[in-house]
Amino acid sequence: MRLLFYILVLAAVAWLGLFLYQNPGNIELAYQDWVVEVSISALVVGGLCLILVYTLLAYIFKAYRKIREWITGSTLRAVTKNANQGWSYLAEGDWIRAEACMLKAAKHSETPEHYYVAAARAAQELGAIDRRDNSLRLALRANSQDQLAIGIVQVKLQLKQGQLEHSLVTLQELLKLAPHNLLVLKLSSQVFATMQEWGEVIKILPLLRKHRVLDQYATDQLEAKAYSFILRAEAKKSGLQSLLAFWDTLPRAVRHQVLVVQEYAQLLLDLGSSTDAELILRTTLKRQWDLGLIKLYGFSLGTDLGKQISLAESWLRSNQTEPVLLLTLARLCLAHKLWGKARSYLDSSLALDANPDAFAELGRLLVFLGEHDKALDCYKNG
Repeated sequence: MRLLFYILVLAAVAWLGLFLYQNPGNIELAYQDWVVEVSISALVVGGLCLILVYTLLAYIFKAYRKIREWITGSTLRAVTKNANQGWSYLAEGDWIRAEACMLKAAKHSETPEHYYVAAARAAQELGAIDRRDNSLRLALRANSQDQLAIGIVQVKLQLKQGQLEHSLVTLQELLKLAPHNLLVLKLSSQVFATMQEWGEVIKILPLLRKHRVLDQYATDQLEAKAYSFILRAEAKKSGLQSLLAFWDTLPRAVRHQVLVVQEYAQLLLDLGSSTDAELILRTTLKRQWDLGLIKLYGFSLGTDLGKQISLAESWLRSNQTEPVLLLTLARLCLAHKLWGKARSYLDSSLALDANPDAFAELGRLLVFLGEHDKALDCYKNG
């Protein structure tokens, strides 16, 4: 059908050319003072030339578009092929081929950052840390908008490689970029705690609580570790008076934390301030019952041992089967030289739990009372 159309057009052009040859003539074009005289044949030939040039350009453009589509399609096929092979090699643990395929895929992809990140993972598995970092830089250069995502990947890879100091630097940059990002906060808490950067932990604790990055127990444990370390450092640096003053500067919520109170009381005992330890333990136990604090209370001798024993016995009314409390009462009675009551409490504690500490206390008491054979049995059992 198209061939017939071209034959008809060719015939029409031939007839028109013959007609113009047999009937020559001119056309005048006038505009104001301008007059242009053109022969009809020249006008027709010029028009045909324009049509021919237009048609030729249209075909050239069409051919260019087809070639470009073919090249683009070929590139896309190459990217897809390399990427699919790369993912397979990653799954198989063939890190060398995986890295090579991902770099090839990234080279021709419109979104190469994903392939560069995959190449970085493969490079790390090969121990090629320089190549890993270079791939991550290329990923960031390809798409600076993905700085947060690429930075998180970098931190994870650094942690896996054991590069704690490098991960710390990266995380500090990410905290400036996205201070409320949950994953950044979680990773930061892990790295800061591992490196014992407790000051940094304390800075991000309010955000950890606000956004519930960790569960309540984990957050409390982290807070207790942070403040316990700082309390130990303060006690080691400046002694008792500095520790007492520093304690008063802590937030109220922290001073009510059982684990923090336990560390503080132990430090007071280590520094020889038993009365201060007794006061803080007694105050805290009024608010919250805790066996760790109860155990320390047995070593914290205040100014009035009689009142201490009475207080501990009041706790016993609702905790009659608690061996730790019975051991604490025994220790307080020993300090107050109430040998009979102390022995009774030790026997009751051991009946509930064969605790080495209770055996040791009973052994010492029996030695004091002159019952050496029984004391020896206690030490053996302990």
